[in-house]
Parts: sequence; C-alpha cells; structure tokens
Amino acid sequence: MRKGRGFILSRLVIIFLIIPLFFFPACQKETRVAEEGKAPKILVYYDFEGISNVCTTEQVLFGEARYQEARELLTEDVNAAIRGLIRGGAGEIVVTDAHGSGNPEPDILLDKMDKRAVLELRDEPFEPYIDSPNSTYQGIVAVGMHSYAGSPGVLSHTYTVHTMLKVNEIEFNESDIIALSATRFDVPLIMVSGDDVLEKQIKNLHPQTEYALVKTAKGKTDADFLPYEEALQQIEEAAYNAMKRIDEIPPFTLDPPYKMEFSFQTKSQTDIAANYPGLTRIDNCTLGLESNDFVEGYQVWIKLISLSALDNLRFFLSTMRGKEYFQEVVTEGRKAMLERWVAPGFFRDERKPVEKEKVERKYQGVQ
Repeated sequence: MRKGRGFILSRLVIIFLIIPLFFFPACQKETRVAEEGKAPKILVYYDFEGISNVCTTEQVLFGEARYQEARELLTEDVNAAIRGLIRGGAGEIVVTDAHGSGNPEPDILLDKMDKRAVLELRDEPFEPYIDSPNSTYQGIVAVGMHSYAGSPGVLSHTYTVHTMLKVNEIEFNESDIIALSATRFDVPLIMVSGDDVLEKQIKNLHPQTEYALVKTAKGKTDADFLPYEEALQQIEEAAYNAMKRIDEIPPFTLDPPYKMEFSFQTKSQTDIAANYPGLTRIDNCTLGLESNDFVEGYQVWIKLISLSALDNLRFFLSTMRGKEYFQEVVTEGRKAMLERWVAPGFFRDERKPVEKEKVERKYQGVQ
C-alpha cells in the first residue's frame, strides 16, 4: 500500500530524532574517559622530622647548627618522591611546606628541587593542612612525616611541641589530619615516608597507603638509618607504587560528629586555653569539643594552641630566674614600659593610621 507524504515525513522526523540517541552517549562517554585519563595531579606535603638521616632538633630548626645540611636531605627526599610519582604516571605536582622551621624562606632548596614540580606559594599566609587540598587533586603524598605526640618515634609531636589531638577516640598524627582534611574533596592519602613508629600508625588507619620506611627509631632523638641511597630508593618506589595503585586507595573516612580532645603538657596551659568558649573540661590537661565539621574543630584547636602557648613565656622566664643577666633584662623591660605609659599623647598618637610600606613576599605554608 502506498504511503502518503505526511506519513513518510513523520517517519523521517522520528529517525532523525532517534539517531542522536545512539551517538550522544558515545560522545559523552569519550569525553568522560578523556577526563579520567588525564594524568593525575598530586599534592606533596613535606615535613622535616621524618626525613632520611634526620633525628635531632639541630637539624629541623632554622638557625641551629645542622639546619643547612638537613635542607639538602629534605630536598633529596622530596625529589625522590617526585621521581617516583612522575615514573608512575603523575601529571602536575604541587609541593607545600608542612614544617615551619622559622625560616622566612622555604626549608626546601628551591634551586635544587626537581623542576617537574612547583612549590605552592601564595600572597597571603595560609594553613596548608586545610587550605592546600582541593578537588583538582587526585592524590596526596606526605614526605618526612613523624608519629603523634607521646609516641616513641623520632621527634614525635602533633603540630607543635606541647599539644596532642584525638578525634573520635583516635590519637591523630599530622598525616591523619592531612588525610581527613582532604576527605572533603574525596582525595586519598596515597603515600607517606618516615620512621617505623609512624609506619605502624599509618598502617592502622590507612592500610592501603604506600609507606617508605627510612629509619628505625631508637629514641626521640636517635635512630638507625637506612643507607642513604637505599632510603631514597624506598621513597621513589613507594611513590611509584602509589601512582600505580592510586585507584585502589580510598579517601580516609571518619563519620561525624567529631568528638575532639585537645591535650596540653601542663595544667596551666590548659587553664588558659579553657577560656575559649564552647569547650568541656575532661581532665587537668584535656579539653573537649564536638563538631560536625572537622575543619571548624581543627581551627578551634589552632586557636587553643596559640592561647596555651602564652604559658610558654612564663616557663621561659622561669628558666632565666637566678641568672645574672635576668635582673638587668627585667629592669630594662620595666623602664621601657613605664616610659611608654607616661609618654604624652601615646594612646592618641597610636590610633593615627600609618601608611606602611608594602613588602612583596610569598608565603609557602607553615611558618
């Protein structure tokens, strides 16, 4: 039976409507595959205490006797990680400072850092554990890390020398902080390097994360080191394996609410920090906070660290009492304060706006 023109036209319209349905999904799939196939962008943190051949405070603090030589060690450990990441298929690599030695310049030697990576520099100060991770990264590497405060690892501490952090009854080290912060963006902690004490802690909470063991702790300031070239090879291979397994390593998960415990070395430090609102007193040296947002709880902890550090000044002064120069320092300090008190117009003059010369500077993380 002969079909009418209207019938034929309607069939043609249907065909033209259906054809794109067969092609568009394929095009969309190709686009998605291309995006997924892009070389992963990796964020590399470096700390100092877990670096190869490092175990003393003289190595990790700016101005101390062995700091300059330790910068070489730090740079080589980071470069080993970069080599492994590149060999494993990494794309863009961004390095950020998670140490803060007191040096206004980066601890890493920029002129010797592998040029296939870039150091994260910003115009304003930033908190690398919170501000550095974002959704553009596919993995995080932490080089030269250390175990949490109170554990027997090399130069063990948590963020600074007088604090400890628990989250949901779990003792946290700084690698854990990094991992939970990055969970906001579904970014996994894929590799860590450090000593044997930290290795146990990492394997406990992050069993899929690759680990490079570079030394065995014999005390807080003593360790048995792997032969140097072997340690660098361990770091490179762990970074390489992390890239090869990046899709197998999940982000760190810890369900809210986050019951956070902030502990300090002394009762007097804790007494000062306890003035911050919204906290509960758990014991002489521990304060508690519950938060549905880990970042908010972490930011409270940083404020408490600053508050509790006021007690460190009292401790510092107490160590000087009885020294022959102490009374001279106190006398000069009191004289300066009294002169400022009686200076005419002091308060009024201080309130006048002052145009400060802008100093061009780049910030590289913890300082």
